[in-house]
Amino acid sequence: MIWENPLNKAPHQALLDISGDWAPIRHYGELMDADPLSVYGDLLPELRKADWRITNLEAPLTPGQLIVKSGAAFHGEENRLSALTGVPFEAVTLGNNHTFDCGVEGFRKTTELLKQNNIAYCGAGMDQKEALKPLEAEALLAGITIDTKG
Repeated sequence: MIWENPLNKAPHQALLDISGDWAPIRHYGELMDADPLSVYGDLLPELRKADWRITNLEAPLTPGQLIVKSGAAFHGEENRLSALTGVPFEAVTLGNNHTFDCGVEGFRKTTELLKQNNIAYCGAGMDQKEALKPLEAEALLAGITIDTKG
């Protein structure tokens, strides 16, 4: 991706990493418990080359009662966030079929945990307005501040 500074029109390159389905569950959860960054293997150095990283958080990060639904329902443990912050990922998307697998309380706990760890999020909310809200984050990319607030 090439970003241009509107003041001087000099091109600057910035590398964004956009990935999907980060799920701290099953065998991956066990790996994260033992060594949070081991799940990335030889991908970790590549992730760290990026100027900004965003992934889809495919599970609430809270223990709790799983909802009854058609299809799988799951959650990750709160301590597994260290596998997300250790890269670090700066943002996550929550617009998926597992975000509310621990109900409203699980969603609230997850978003609070993300806020406490300075991880921006988008794609889900307690109402339509919040769910449709654009990603609110600022990223420093190759010396240029990109404001995604619009």
